[in-house]
Amino acid sequence: MVRRTAKPEQKRQEASAGILRAAVDQLLAAPVTKVTLESVATAAGCAKGLVHYHFKTKDGLLSAAAERIWEDRTAAWNVALQGSDPRAVIGAAWSLIAGEADRGVSAASAALGMESSNVVVRTVNTARLRLISQLGQDLDALFRRMELRPSVPTGEIALLMMAVIDGRGLQVASGTSPDTLEPAWHTLWAGVLSLTRAA
Repeated sequence: MVRRTAKPEQKRQEASAGILRAAVDQLLAAPVTKVTLESVATAAGCAKGLVHYHFKTKDGLLSAAAERIWEDRTAAWNVALQGSDPRAVIGAAWSLIAGEADRGVSAASAALGMESSNVVVRTVNTARLRLISQLGQDLDALFRRMELRPSVPTGEIALLMMAVIDGRGLQVASGTSPDTLEPAWHTLWAGVLSLTRAA
């Protein structure tokens, strides 16, 4: 029997993915200042030189990790805003805010956006704009399913929603009870729906 080994490109991709996964896990669990190339290498079970090989610098690694975190957020928000029952959508969205706070996503997203590296901050800002754009598309689709038409551009509603998502997420992450904040989330949606009319 001939034993097949992974091709070099496949091995390279697997190593890179493992390092990136370790960096994301560390960013979700600890302050960004605690994440080092050494700590990521240890968590990934590889040499620090391999981290350098795949990501060149700490900024390169943080930028790739930020991109992954925001891609995952965008996908999760896209799923949360599906459905035609507004109460279910509002509840799913609130659960996502609380879940992001619990998993460290809210804190990591904010911390990466305030990094001293222009490369990392640019990555976060670009990814944030993609999420806002996706929120706008999802809100537009939700309004259509509800047979509503917004009286202001959905892009503006999405900007407001992103600010509230980030703010509420950080409040929950800092220890404020989600039960205390949830009514404000429902109030935001009441305001959003008041900006619509029958299609």
